[in-house]
Amino acid sequence: MFADREDVDARGRRSCGDHRVSFCYRSSMRVACFSLLCLAALLPNLASPGTTFADPPDKDRVRQLLSGFEGVAPQTAWRALGPSTVAVLAELYDDPSEPPFIRMRAVQVSAYYPTEATRTFLRRVVQAPDQNDLILRRAVMAFTTAFGEGALEDVRPFLSHRTGLIREAAIRAVAQVGTPSARALLQARLRLERDPEVRVRLDQALHP
Repeated sequence: MFADREDVDARGRRSCGDHRVSFCYRSSMRVACFSLLCLAALLPNLASPGTTFADPPDKDRVRQLLSGFEGVAPQTAWRALGPSTVAVLAELYDDPSEPPFIRMRAVQVSAYYPTEATRTFLRRVVQAPDQNDLILRRAVMAFTTAFGEGALEDVRPFLSHRTGLIREAAIRAVAQVGTPSARALLQARLRLERDPEVRVRLDQALHP
């Protein structure tokens, strides 16, 4: 017959003399302590998305996560860094010596942190005089990605922006909210829009 696990363990314990039992105990304690130390070292990387970090992450690390060949690191990687990352993203955006794609992606990624610091940052980006259209489009999309219906008033003015591509970005941003208030904004814009291509985007947003 197969022995139960407890029977095997009991025979193993009896096979040791008092000295060997003491040695086994000390060895087990050392392994347990080492395991606890390893777990403590890993805890920062296992933090939940809602964890708040006291200090912002290293600037070089953030830049690295923004520098992917095909795009930025996944959302889980950004959430693990904590919302203090917004300060570093803003710093990278503000640095004119950074490559344009880094500055643009910094704006985009800020959407992963729905905090007041992010809202303030995005408002500063969209209100900048002569803002680059690519950056402006990312900022408009980031608003509703981060804040949903709470960002509709910030995005509303861009539905009537002079540039069609910006209006299209605003349409996508409002459409992803998906609430009655968002739909009402799109319907109101459809009555005023004259650009055929933008009207197509509006119709697609209203009839997905």
